[in-house]
Amino acid sequence: MMKPNGSVLVFVCLLIIAPYGLSEVSEKTAFVEISFMSSAGERVNTTEVIKSEKITLLVDIYSPTWFSQAPKVIPFSVEDAVLIRVEKFATNYSQKIKGKQYAVQRHEYLLYPERAGQFIVPSVDVEVALPQATSSALPKSAELSKSTELSKSTELQKTIIRSNPLAFSVNELPVNPYSKRIVRHALSATNVVVAQEYSDNSTELKVGDVLTRQVTVQAEDSLGILIPNIHWPEVKGVRQQSATAYTRDDVFRGSITGKRVVERHYIFQRQGDVVLPELKLFWWNYSESEWVQTFLPERKLMINAGVLQQSLTSDALIEQIIKSDYFSLKTLMMVLGLILSLLLCINLWVRYKRFIIDYKISEVGLYRQFRSTIKNKNNDEILRCYFAWEAVYCQINHGGHESFKSANNVIAKLFLITGRDQPVNTVAANELLVAVQKIRKKDRRADRSFEGLQRINP
Repeated sequence: MMKPNGSVLVFVCLLIIAPYGLSEVSEKTAFVEISFMSSAGERVNTTEVIKSEKITLLVDIYSPTWFSQAPKVIPFSVEDAVLIRVEKFATNYSQKIKGKQYAVQRHEYLLYPERAGQFIVPSVDVEVALPQATSSALPKSAELSKSTELSKSTELQKTIIRSNPLAFSVNELPVNPYSKRIVRHALSATNVVVAQEYSDNSTELKVGDVLTRQVTVQAEDSLGILIPNIHWPEVKGVRQQSATAYTRDDVFRGSITGKRVVERHYIFQRQGDVVLPELKLFWWNYSESEWVQTFLPERKLMINAGVLQQSLTSDALIEQIIKSDYFSLKTLMMVLGLILSLLLCINLWVRYKRFIIDYKISEVGLYRQFRSTIKNKNNDEILRCYFAWEAVYCQINHGGHESFKSANNVIAKLFLITGRDQPVNTVAANELLVAVQKIRKKDRRADRSFEGLQRINP
């Protein structure tokens, strides 16, 4: 004898105890009940539907007084089902249970099961804030207005209340008599409207043209994400490419309509007659319990040869397009590479010129110019380079130096006295060079880093 499955036992137990939930908790201060709404608009504790069929789930919150604050339904979910809330606002009404009046707030959810089998809606937690009477603690002689007495004689009491779980069953879709394929994901709705639109309404196009076909599917009492993809048949000589697709849900007076819009690009690759096939959509009408097939009509087109491709076959045309695209891309990359190389060379040249200019007016550059003029034996050049170096050197070291006296004495005795037009005195020139070298060497000892003398732009 087979042992019953544990989940089946839980499911059966929930079906048995569900009708007694309200009578057992009705004596509580506040409680919450979950139930389903039947097609007749009545509350029921169980239901049996077809896969992807809409189920209205009701969450009713009961209070023997009034709600001081809006009850907060803790978010919950149902496994293998899509659960959404359509209306943002709750419905308030009153109900008498066993002679006692209750204030009721109702929250409605839509439930779409995605598989066949048994389902359990878990317990729903709700946070409520109810007034707690404390008027007996006030003295009888207190003379207060009714509004003041009401505000001081009550205080809020927040609590979490929990409902019982709820069970329901879902059946597989019936066999589709219109389709030879096995239906795994079909659309379930009460009404479906399908429309199509083309980007070009002309009957004659050319090779290489692109025609966009937009299909819109609207399903009442269903969601856009539940509308299945459209099957696009192949067409000879036409390359197809999927384009944008989006879904949307519209709510009007409590009813929901799912919408799915898809686009398909047809790229014509050969000339001749082309027939864009009709599209078929099968959906289950659960209000009438029947399968319905909807058609989008076919379209016949005449594809002429393009202006530049009249002597080419389709294969040659495709090959030429690919080669031309590759060539243009390769050429573009080469041009960009040349432009970047030219800009880099210009940048390096400008930097080099700035370096040369800065180096020539630096202390090191002027010293080397002075040293080279001594070898050239030109009095004017020697004096010009020496005084230029001396000015930069003093600027770097913030003033003169005692060693300059000996160098200036050599210049006065051997250059200025003898005259600039006279031949260069090799001995005097060498003495001046030695004096300058001593100055630079002495400062190197004082400042081992010698950063000031090595700066390119002092």
